[in-house]
Amino acid sequence: MEEEPVVQTPGTASADNVGFSYFSINKGMGKSIQTQNDESTVTQRKNLVLGSFLTEEETSPTTASIDNVGFSYFPQKGKKEKDWEARSYVNLPDWMKDNAYIKSGYRPELQSFSQCFKSIFRIHTETGNIWTHLIGFLVFVGITIIFYIKPFCETCDREIKLSEKLTFLFFFVGAMICMGVSSLYHTVQCHSQKVSKSFKKMDYAGIVTLIVGSFVPFIYYAFYCQRTTQVVYLTTISLLGLGTILVTLMDRFGTPEYRKVRAALFVCLGGFGFVPGIHCITSNGWDDAVKNLNMDGVLLMAFLYIFGAFLYGMRIPERFIPGYCDIWCQSHQIFHTLVFIAALVHYKAVSSTGLFRMSLAGQCEE
Repeated sequence: MEEEPVVQTPGTASADNVGFSYFSINKGMGKSIQTQNDESTVTQRKNLVLGSFLTEEETSPTTASIDNVGFSYFPQKGKKEKDWEARSYVNLPDWMKDNAYIKSGYRPELQSFSQCFKSIFRIHTETGNIWTHLIGFLVFVGITIIFYIKPFCETCDREIKLSEKLTFLFFFVGAMICMGVSSLYHTVQCHSQKVSKSFKKMDYAGIVTLIVGSFVPFIYYAFYCQRTTQVVYLTTISLLGLGTILVTLMDRFGTPEYRKVRAALFVCLGGFGFVPGIHCITSNGWDDAVKNLNMDGVLLMAFLYIFGAFLYGMRIPERFIPGYCDIWCQSHQIFHTLVFIAALVHYKAVSSTGLFRMSLAGQCEE
């Protein structure tokens, strides 16, 4: 018994396995045409579709193109964005290679901000770097709000001077910029070389902002009664910070070869704090500097920063166990964590010093 030929109307589409749809075009007066089931004809049509798709000429997804056998083809609408798979270090483009001791788990070059931000909730080499400072940013947003609603303590009824509020604002803004921009950079770092380079410079500038911002409340309260000394130290650290930012804007500063130089530069900028620190100790004595000015907390903060930068610069621990710190416990993640802890320690120290200055014992002698 002969099979009846399949009849298609102009609006009926037949899908093949190459991801495109094609249908018969009827140029008559609504007359039906018969579709041949001959295997060679179907193969010919598929080859034509694929051949046209692989040409350099682009086809608009909303406009069908007519080939020479009476077919139209176009990409399927609503196709989901292709998901990415983690890559190993050796399969990365050169501009993404930074730490050879981290062997796998990298995001590819995504070329999509949407995909970059979605990757926040996936596990890869940057997950820890993103979340350590994203959490830190949110914590300092909360601390800032609480501080300006109830400065220092809930029972303090003394009117807080504007200068004291601004002093802490420099520190809060520095901490939020540093950790917020850092988290943002590690999120979009895989977008493209141009985007990565731009946000990396912003990341370095954020580190400088936190270092300089941390100096402000410390110097303000340590030399509370010495206005000239305050101005000299604050001006000096501001100029040093500006100079450091200008250096970080150099393209070669962000290359892997300058990793140790970056760490050393940030340590030197923070190390300037030993100058006013020693000055404070010699002027007040060790006991008073610790008891009233919380110098021990400031020194702990400095140690955490320096130790974190040392681990970052030397790539410890992954240099000793390559491949075992691909996702967690990388030197960069440890550095981020120590920066966050150091900022909290510094806030505790300078806020305690601020409370002392608000007491009668901390007032300046007439």
